[in-house]
Amino acid sequence: MRSLRLLALSAFLGLTALPGFAQDSYPAAGSQIELEGTKWIVAGAGTMAMDYTATGESLAVYINEPHGWTAVMTLVPDAGQTVALDPAAPMLWIDGAEYKPFAGNGYLLKTGKGKPFMLLEYDRAAN
Repeated sequence: MRSLRLLALSAFLGLTALPGFAQDSYPAAGSQIELEGTKWIVAGAGTMAMDYTATGESLAVYINEPHGWTAVMTLVPDAGQTVALDPAAPMLWIDGAEYKPFAGNGYLLKTGKGKPFMLLEYDRAAN
């Protein structure tokens, strides 16, 4: 039974880990990655503030937890809107206004401060 639990845990970690990247390194903006079977374009990654001009595609916010990258939010801003993410706060803004679902997320406010985040755009052409 223990080996079955370890196998399940290994499978879960494999889905959330970024192949080819150490836990403290991040893919470059503009590169393509695959997480949980979905291909994404990296809009920003790391512990520094980042901003991105939306294209109208879905965006996902991932946080780097001890067990791997975990999706914490998806959103679909209008094309041309500026999406800014500051992992130090942590906070997300769209065109300078706090994004309320993110601002009200107690888990992120309590455990996410200073952790690495990734802002990813859905890669429609590759999925």
